[in-house]
Amino acid sequence: MTWFRLAIGAVAVPLGIYAFRLQHEDLHQTVVRSLPAVATAWTAIAAGLIALGRPTARRMGWLMIAFGFAILVRPWQYSTEPAVFTVGFALGGLMYALFAHVALAYPTGRVHDRYGRLLLRVG
Repeated sequence: MTWFRLAIGAVAVPLGIYAFRLQHEDLHQTVVRSLPAVATAWTAIAAGLIALGRPTARRMGWLMIAFGFAILVRPWQYSTEPAVFTVGFALGGLMYALFAHVALAYPTGRVHDRYGRLLLRVG
């Protein structure tokens, strides 16, 4: 499991650097505006990796890791590369749905409420 966590971290770091570069250099945003998205994503991924080590929070860990990676993929829609733009545009809204899922599924990783499940399906 330790190697798996290192592999996820090894993927998250360059994606975060790329997302920062897209926002800072391609969109000409300041560091203050570019850094929070990357910091939030890395924090969500780190918290998810910590949760993977706890059997009762494993589902929540996977959700948080997915949410963190969705944050890192969202800036791709500002890329000038056609393939990167397409992936970013197609998956850009996934971040909001995953955030709702994390919020509604806390702390077990499952949504037990009927209305919460309906809201996730609609989202």
